[in-house]
Amino acid sequence: MVFVVAVAQLAGTLSADPTLGGFLEFAGLFAPIWWAWVGFTFYADRFDTDDVVHRLLVLAGMFGMATLAVQVPGAAGETARAFTVAYLVVRGLVIVLNARAWRHVPPARPMLTAFISGFTLGWLLWASSLLVGGPARYWLWAAGTAIEIGTPLVSRRVIQAAPIHASHIPERMGLFIIIVLGESVLAVVVGVS
Repeated sequence: MVFVVAVAQLAGTLSADPTLGGFLEFAGLFAPIWWAWVGFTFYADRFDTDDVVHRLLVLAGMFGMATLAVQVPGAAGETARAFTVAYLVVRGLVIVLNARAWRHVPPARPMLTAFISGFTLGWLLWASSLLVGGPARYWLWAAGTAIEIGTPLVSRRVIQAAPIHASHIPERMGLFIIIVLGESVLAVVVGVS
């Protein structure tokens, strides 16, 4: 649900600025939010465990995502640094989860090595954006996100070691879309009344 809240916050920024610039801001911020959700979703599909450490890491991810959602309205301006830190926490936890799986699931190590390497490189670009401002920050965000999204695409050969459950992912994506649409309908109804 925290991912839905972040998307709802983002939709609010688009409705406040329904221009090309507002849409570009929406798209630029949607990509890392969506990718954070994808990271947790695909990890859970492949390696979900039910131990205390896993639950605590997922709980920390929820708090990180809630913090990110709070920063969304000003993420392209005054809260960009806080948005960045929240994103770093969320993606850092995905890296930690993958590192745990690397330790416990030897057949998946080639895939996880590729994921951890690519995700960490993207994470470092996001972290370096804390040192700059203005357009340079957003270019680093874009480069970091592109590397993170591109990592599984260029790692297709090793992904076969830990395939996703073909029936789970469409269901999870469908549920996410339904919840986001429901949140959008609720916002419209509240706005009209």
